[in-house]
Amino acid sequence: MARRTAEQPPAQPRPLTERETAVLLAMIEHATEDEPTLDDAEPSTVTPAQRERWRAAVGGLVVTETCGCGTCPTITLAPEDEASGTSAAEAGMPGANGGGSPLMASSEGGVLLLFADERTPRMLEFAPVQGGVFDEFPPPAQIVF
Repeated sequence: MARRTAEQPPAQPRPLTERETAVLLAMIEHATEDEPTLDDAEPSTVTPAQRERWRAAVGGLVVTETCGCGTCPTITLAPEDEASGTSAAEAGMPGANGGGSPLMASSEGGVLLLFADERTPRMLEFAPVQGGVFDEFPPPAQIVF
C-alpha cells in the first residue's frame, strides 16, 4: 500500500480507541506547557477548572482525522455533534486555553502534544524522533510528564 503524505479524514468520524482515551486523559491530567524562551510571550496557565472541562469533554469526542504521514498516530478530535467534515485545518491547532503553547510530554521515541481550545481537546499528536515509526500512542505508564 502506498504511504500517504497528507492528513486523511476517516471514512466517518470514529470513537477514540481505549489507548487514545487513556493517553488523552493522562495528558489532560499531567502534561504541562513548554517552558517559554526569551523570544516567547509568557505561556498561559492551565487551571484545574480548565483540565476538568477537558476531562468532561472526552466522552463526547470522536476522531475526525488521522495523520497520513505514515510515521505517527496523530488524531484530530471534535465533539460528536460538530464532527461532520471537521479537519485539522478547520479546527485550527490552538494551544492550551485556546492560545499559547500546547501541553507537552515525552515517551521513548517521541514527543506528545495536546492542542485544545477553551472547551475541548482538538488534537493529540505524537511526533516521532530519530526516524521512529509508531502506529499507536505509547501506553500512559510509559509517558514522562
